[in-house]
Amino acid sequence: MASTAIDAYRITEEPYYRPSADEIRLYEHAYAHRLPLILKGPTGCGKTRFVEYMAWKLRRPLITLACNEDMTASDLVGRYLLDANGTAWHDGPLTQAVRHGGICYAKFSRYRPEYYCSHDQRRLLYQDLPPKPQCS
Repeated sequence: MASTAIDAYRITEEPYYRPSADEIRLYEHAYAHRLPLILKGPTGCGKTRFVEYMAWKLRRPLITLACNEDMTASDLVGRYLLDANGTAWHDGPLTQAVRHGGICYAKFSRYRPEYYCSHDQRRLLYQDLPPKPQCS
């Protein structure tokens, strides 16, 4: 089977996860009925690990986003960009997840990503920056 771009988002080895209640059954029910979920809890409580485990269990690609107040709809959905052949549509992470039946896990933070991961540019999403103010 040929490898595709979405295969990079597939979890191939079972992540360690120890259930604390019936969250696996609830997630499977929500997934089967196409219901969105909100996972809320303090840093380090296992939200990300749980979603990774469920993506592995359901055999779905997992696209994780570091979201903040500066994100725009085009950061999620996609945008037209110029390339060598002219203008081309580039799917955003949400569109990629939808097209390939994946799970989109949006992690929200009060801080912009460059404040806590400026050393790792791969984690940053390109953002539509507001225009610079004009000097008169």
